[in-house]
Amino acid sequence: MPLSSWFPTFKAPREGDHDDADEVVHPPEIPAPGDPPDIETIADRVEALQRELEYACHLFEQANLQIEKDRVEIHELKGSVVTLRETNEELQSQLAREKDKIVKHRAQSQQEQVTIKKQKALTTKLQARLDKETGSLETMTRHARSLERRMVDMQLDLEYFQCTSNAQQQPINPLEAQSQDAPLPAQPFVVVLVDGDAYKWNPDLFLNSNHLAGHSESDRSEPGGLAATRIRNEVIKYITKQDGTIPITSKVITRVFCNFGYEGQLLGRKRARSKQVALKDFAVQFTEKMPLFDYFDAGRGKERADDKIRENFHLYLSTPNCHAVFVAACLDNGFARMLEQYSNHAVAYRKIILVTPGYMGLEIQRLGFKQVMWSSVFATMTMSKNMAIKYEKGLQRQRSLSVLTTGTKRAANKGKGAKGRASGGADFDVVRFLLDRVPVWDVNEAMARYTNGVGLRMPPTYGGDEATFSAGMEHTRLEEGVD
Repeated sequence: MPLSSWFPTFKAPREGDHDDADEVVHPPEIPAPGDPPDIETIADRVEALQRELEYACHLFEQANLQIEKDRVEIHELKGSVVTLRETNEELQSQLAREKDKIVKHRAQSQQEQVTIKKQKALTTKLQARLDKETGSLETMTRHARSLERRMVDMQLDLEYFQCTSNAQQQPINPLEAQSQDAPLPAQPFVVVLVDGDAYKWNPDLFLNSNHLAGHSESDRSEPGGLAATRIRNEVIKYITKQDGTIPITSKVITRVFCNFGYEGQLLGRKRARSKQVALKDFAVQFTEKMPLFDYFDAGRGKERADDKIRENFHLYLSTPNCHAVFVAACLDNGFARMLEQYSNHAVAYRKIILVTPGYMGLEIQRLGFKQVMWSSVFATMTMSKNMAIKYEKGLQRQRSLSVLTTGTKRAANKGKGAKGRASGGADFDVVRFLLDRVPVWDVNEAMARYTNGVGLRMPPTYGGDEATFSAGMEHTRLEEGVD
């Protein structure tokens, strides 16, 4: 049997090729019976077998490495499983604790719900008690206000009775009784003059809550009477703040001048809890409230009420025993002429008090008289847009004039000092100083610019003699100049 039959024929793998898919296995070649074995062939086959063996060893080593890796991964997975089991046990214990807490919280929640129900019942009782107490307090407040109004009305009625009582019942001073020719003592008083056409009454005067329910008609506070009461209260408050400069016993005289206009004119807004009152009824209520309060119909015409206010103002202001004149006519700048003549009079300046409804005319504002605001008597008013624009322009003009006056005074003082030093203290002429700084104006140049060179030319003066020019000659000169 030949030796070559013991070695199967394999295809040797190429260098660097270790893939099992590329391996090609050939069946062993059976040598022919008559062929002798070749040493080189045997050597090649041995080398091929050695390469196959090396390749198999390489694959075995790779398989061992992969097995080691798998073992490491299996070990790590076992550790992860153990960790997960421990975590699961811990989570289960936490879940058990949370379940216990939930049970406790449910029991606590049930207790709190019972407590809340008790608190709600107690709150309902307290709310009912609070509502009852609030109703009682409101009733007592309304009753107190009604008593206060009745007291004020009774005081005013008492004052009215004292004013209208018989003078013979008053005690007579024996010294005055002996001298029948002695003058009567002057009674101090203050005056309130109201422009009823410009000033609007406070809407609170017309609320239904001001009327006392359950009382007779004489005890009710009507809008006109309430307005008179509030005016008197505001005047008395002002007098008490003057530290005795106005006698506290001064009488309060109030005169409202208004154009009643058409029949049935109404006052008050159409809103809930208020009523409308006819202007004549309001005037009657106002007049009947106090003996020295009058609401006059000034008659037809726009300036009737203004004229009456002016005449009464001058009359009362010139009366020695009149200690204050409250002027509620500050919206019309026409009254500035009436007031400005007393702005530099010390006694009249102390007597005049302006009653503003929120703003005043610009010219009246400049005079600087004392101001008061009776928001409980008159409605608060605001400027219209056009009036606000005019007011702002007036203020700007006033600022410009003040700046110009200040600059003129400084220049005059400076020029006066310089000229005084030069001439030994002579008087400084402000008019000449300003005229010297005004540029000279040429009438011919101005007319030429305005008429584009067409028109008459003023004859120039040379030493007092005028040169005569005719219109035709001047027109010819202008045409020649154009050509």
